[in-house]
Amino acid sequence: MLILTNSVCAFILNVSIAIALKRLSALTFTIVALVKDIVIVVCSAQILGDVVTEMQWLGFAITIMGLGLWSNIKLSENVEKAREKEKLISKDKKDETYA
Repeated sequence: MLILTNSVCAFILNVSIAIALKRLSALTFTIVALVKDIVIVVCSAQILGDVVTEMQWLGFAITIMGLGLWSNIKLSENVEKAREKEKLISKDKKDETYA
């Protein structure tokens, strides 16, 4: 019975991964996986008292800084795209006014 339950959980996990990859980019999926790993280790340290080394904390800090940098870059790209789109729309409206 335990093997059947484990198999069903693994199947559901694989289906959810496939759905997530279909809807997200590979990079976004990787970032979500990194955040999940960080949460698991921190919860394990807090709840179970597992020891987290300085090297692990440094790795988590670098990962979080990378996530912040990536988010900032994506946000900047989206803002720039929105500005370009707005310029095109306003230009089209001006052209229609003079036509």
